[in-house]
Amino acid sequence: MRGLQRLGFELDPALTISILAGSEIVLMKSGPFALDLIHAPDGIESFEAAKSRSVLEDGRFPVASLDDIIASKRAAGRERDVADVRRLEQFKMEYLRRDQR
Repeated sequence: MRGLQRLGFELDPALTISILAGSEIVLMKSGPFALDLIHAPDGIESFEAAKSRSVLEDGRFPVASLDDIIASKRAAGRERDVADVRRLEQFKMEYLRRDQR
C-alpha cells in the first residue's frame, strides 16, 4: 500500500479494501498512470513461476515477462485482449530484431 502511495496513487477506503481483499482485478486510475492490479491472471500457472520469469525495469521494478503477458491476454480471450496480443507479438518481434543487431 505504501509503495502505491509513494508512486502517487490516491487510495480511498473502497480501493484499499479491494486491494487487501485480493479482488481478482483492481483498476487504479487515481495516480500518475493507469494501473491494473491482477491477483490471479488467466494463463499464468502460479505467481512463483511468473516471478521467476519477471524482468526488472530501472533495476528495481519487477514486471511480468512479455511472454507471460501475452499468455495471460490470450487465455482471457476478450476482444481487446486478442488485439493486444497481436500488437504485443509484433512488438516482441521488433524488439528481438533490434536486440540482435
